[in-house]
Amino acid sequence: MQEERIQHLNDRQPDPNGSYVLYWMQQSQRAAFNHALEYAARRANENGQGLIVGFGLTDRYPEANERHYAFMLEGLAEVAKGLQRREVKFVVRKGEPDDVALSLAGRASLVVCDRGYLRHQRQWRDRVAAEAGKRVVQIEGDVVVPVATAFHGFGHPAVITVAAVLIISRALQLSGIADRLAVLLARARGGTTREIATLGTATALFSAFMNNIGALALILPVALRRGPG
Repeated sequence: MQEERIQHLNDRQPDPNGSYVLYWMQQSQRAAFNHALEYAARRANENGQGLIVGFGLTDRYPEANERHYAFMLEGLAEVAKGLQRREVKFVVRKGEPDDVALSLAGRASLVVCDRGYLRHQRQWRDRVAAEAGKRVVQIEGDVVVPVATAFHGFGHPAVITVAAVLIISRALQLSGIADRLAVLLARARGGTTREIATLGTATALFSAFMNNIGALALILPVALRRGPG
């Protein structure tokens, strides 16, 4: 499992007096292809302890209706069968999910949870992390690439530079400056080699007086205008 999927929600240590590992299942309601479940099972095996999977069934979930609950309960029945085949105890209790998680965490050495992205789901996990009194580990298993990892790349200077070039180029096209430059350079038509030489010379000239990125942004729409398309 990638380390980026694992996040400690508090700075507590595992409870040395705990007798089992609790996986608080709330978001990833499945017994297969569940990173949080597999992480909890591995930690339980390492500690020589049992594993309990707990689920909090609330009747006040925002905007949920009878069909949503019917679909969820059918899925939970399948989860129960899958966990039974692995000889893992599955506990479903009616109540607010964070209350259920805290009640089940009492004698646990470690609490593992899956990740929720909605505000109320984050609030549940924040409360459990603050009040459990032992380490709470969140596993992100419902996405191909962890969200933080996916968005981290968008802050790279190279991505910002490319985006800036495209924005400036589009602005130059809409302002008409690109058209005027294209007309001025149109006199140099006379074959591919001459076209490339003209655009290269113009780019070098602009680069002598401005940043290279600015020169690229200025010439790019002109090159597109003069292209065969």
